[in-house]
Amino acid sequence: MPEIIIAIVTAVLSFLFGIVTNEFKHKKNLSLEISRKRYELYMEIYRLIDYSIKEPKLVFEDSYLKKFEDYNPRMKLIASKNANLEYIIFLDYLSYKIQEFKNFSYDNNPLKGKIEEEFTGIDPQELEDYENMKFNFPLNNAPESDKIQDLANSLLVEMQVDIGATSRLKKIM
Repeated sequence: MPEIIIAIVTAVLSFLFGIVTNEFKHKKNLSLEISRKRYELYMEIYRLIDYSIKEPKLVFEDSYLKKFEDYNPRMKLIASKNANLEYIIFLDYLSYKIQEFKNFSYDNNPLKGKIEEEFTGIDPQELEDYENMKFNFPLNNAPESDKIQDLANSLLVEMQVDIGATSRLKKIM
């Protein structure tokens, strides 16, 4: 009779141990998958940031900001709170620069406030000057690469911490 009890207890403990082991494996696999996806996302963002450091006038392009905005839902889902906060700060800066360009374009547009019938009375030279000013604005008002780098550094540190490439303690020292 004691052998039966020992066999039953052993079977139950083995079963419970198997369930616990599977749960730990599942959590570890899920954690690894999140880490992999986080790494891929961060690499995509890093490439965009690196490109803007090399070509600062890119910040004035709506399509450039759109690429960052497209990553926003993924950042909210898989990034740490700190990385997401730094990402939002970086996005706010890009949005500010684009708004600055849009305000300049609107304020200097010779067609501003005119209806279509009045377009014929616009001096072609005035339109050409406006297009030249609009073209030159990003060249003359692009943020310094150092400014973009400074803004990006905090984000990059948090992304590195998230993927285990460094720790905050090392960056502080």
